Amino acid sequence: MNTRKTLFAIALVSASGYYYLQHYSPQRELFPAGEATAAENNAPAVLDVAGDKAATFGGGETRANEQHGYRLTNQVAELAFLADQDVAGRRYLSTNALQSYVTQPGESVIRLKGANFVLDPEHVPNIGSGSEYIYLQLTDGLTAETRDQLATTGVVLEQFIDNNTWLIEVSNEQVQQLTLLDQVYAMGERDVKDKVSPSILERGVREASESGYVVAVEVLTADERRELEQYLLSTALVEGPENIKPLGKTALHVEVAGANFNAIANINSVAWIDNAVGEEMINNSNAAKLSNIDTVRHGLGLTGAGVRLAIWDVGEVAGHYDLIARLTVQDGGDLSEHATHVAGTMVGDGSLDARAKGMAPAATLLAYDMANDSIEMRHAAEDLKIVISNHSYGTKVGWVLDKKTGDWYFVDNQYRFGNYSTKARLWDEIVKDTGLIIVKSAGNDRDDGLTTASEKQPADGGGTGFSTISSYANAKNIITVGAVYDSGRMTKFSGWGPSNDGRIKPDVVANGVWLKSTGTDNDYTRISGTSMAAPVVSGASALLVERFRQVFDEAPKASQLKAALLHTAMDQGNPGPDYDTGWGLVDLEAAIDLVDQGRDHLFARTITNEAAENLSFVVPAQQSMFKLTMVWTDPKGAASSASNLINDLDVVLVSPSGQRFYPWVKDSNSPASAATRGINNVDNIEQVLVNNPEPGHWNAYITGAINQGDGQQVSVATSIAL
Repeated sequence: MNTRKTLFAIALVSASGYYYLQHYSPQRELFPAGEATAAENNAPAVLDVAGDKAATFGGGETRANEQHGYRLTNQVAELAFLADQDVAGRRYLSTNALQSYVTQPGESVIRLKGANFVLDPEHVPNIGSGSEYIYLQLTDGLTAETRDQLATTGVVLEQFIDNNTWLIEVSNEQVQQLTLLDQVYAMGERDVKDKVSPSILERGVREASESGYVVAVEVLTADERRELEQYLLSTALVEGPENIKPLGKTALHVEVAGANFNAIANINSVAWIDNAVGEEMINNSNAAKLSNIDTVRHGLGLTGAGVRLAIWDVGEVAGHYDLIARLTVQDGGDLSEHATHVAGTMVGDGSLDARAKGMAPAATLLAYDMANDSIEMRHAAEDLKIVISNHSYGTKVGWVLDKKTGDWYFVDNQYRFGNYSTKARLWDEIVKDTGLIIVKSAGNDRDDGLTTASEKQPADGGGTGFSTISSYANAKNIITVGAVYDSGRMTKFSGWGPSNDGRIKPDVVANGVWLKSTGTDNDYTRISGTSMAAPVVSGASALLVERFRQVFDEAPKASQLKAALLHTAMDQGNPGPDYDTGWGLVDLEAAIDLVDQGRDHLFARTITNEAAENLSFVVPAQQSMFKLTMVWTDPKGAASSASNLINDLDVVLVSPSGQRFYPWVKDSNSPASAATRGINNVDNIEQVLVNNPEPGHWNAYITGAINQGDGQQVSVATSIAL
């Protein structure tokens, strides 16, 4: 039974023919007081946009262009339980207070996406019968001794949250045991609001179906996901199996009646509830030349032979002459010009036109529709042995162009820009579990929208262009690709970082303008976009995998390949990384040269909390530059945490005279500013560059705060043998 009520949507048509789509929800508890009382009373709702005539629609009538799939619900009673209330054992800190707050010995501020607070060390959680997840805060970092002490209680650190704080599942008896340990500073219960996305708390659930709210629900383990799925069906919290499906190893897509939202949010195993993934959309000879791919193909004879790739895209890849012998279509459907073009850029052999040859013309390709991608990616990596996947699509965010009509419409979901989403976490988990090298387009959202000065809703990026990479393109362990022109100049559309937690995105850039590639009718087409730049990097990565196998007789780890690409990328713009071009323009020739120099230039180490890794090396006289890059595949971040880095590694170089050199850091509060040097506790990528280094014996010290797992493997690339 559908318990929802209809909401209102207002569309305004400007003189230029664009229309502005705005959603209203009658949810008062979560919106500022008095925002739309008329809507609650089923009276006409009015939106006034400067420069346009306001349109008035009668209450209860939906005008939200439902083919775009964005509808809300009446959420007054159904989400009332999310109203602000005090939580025992914690003290909240505003953002302003957080800047000046001085912690007590052993105390740490817990920074969640929706709140900042400190725990009361005198508070003892009351669990009742059974077990519950609670916060455990240690007085200091995690050590072997602390692990041993926790083991005596049977407590497992399930998920690192922030600042010496973990999520643990405990009984009342275990709580009492933990109070006796010196290493424990405080414990505290979870508030249900900790588990609900701020986008829902502030704006309500963004999408609905006939069955109710459409949300993504996350848990911590695969077993919990299966148990939760069974529980929701057996208790009728979800109407039927058609309203629930796995999104990935630890997440479910759920359609739930509003009256049951409260009950689901309060289930102990539920770690996070967010808006659903959202409606998705699609986002080569010059490209090969720009990234020095032609050079290695001709000089070393690299073709991608023996390397298995996969593409997820919209629709079916056509059986073009350039592809058919090495293409396996896994998901059928309507033929897609976009998917076929992307596939050709990856692996087309140029049979009909050598100028349209793809990057890896002898590699094999499995082709999937983008639906159910996270489930299929894991299967393809584990069972079908693909090593690289390409994803040239994303979520509709902010201003979106209707290509059929030429009109712009506004999707009120800008919170997805920079967001480390459910799918981002699933993809990070896939890389961690399988080693799959995931390549994702950065999206084409920068400056999308109306540009008239009178427009109330600014273009995406707010006129600066920054923070226009959405959703799962912000995953930590993948390679996110922006687009540049043939000249290497930045395009006007390519999405820019940072992510919400300040990480550097995109990772690299490649040519994505007017690329010639395969079409659906054994012809060729030219298309521009980050969708075209991503397959350049996917195909180039296949050649790098091929060479790595030749040199080392094994495939590279995902972090090794990423380290090689980022270490050798051609820096663009200001020295160091930027939020527009990332670490630079892919240079495959330089990456191959790095691999050819062997294990003393590209290697892996395992870092623990107990000891620093000391790498000694000699810098010869008249060396113009030394560079060290390290990349690690980090565990997926906690959904509720404002910080997404779990295992925080740091590197510092020490010269013969004792001078210390730190990695690049970026200030997300001043995104256009050049990178500086300091301690990076945000990215799972660190790079130290020293110009005109002092000759003699140097040391590179790598340390780590390992908050999840016994150790963290890190891939290191260097310009001098270590």
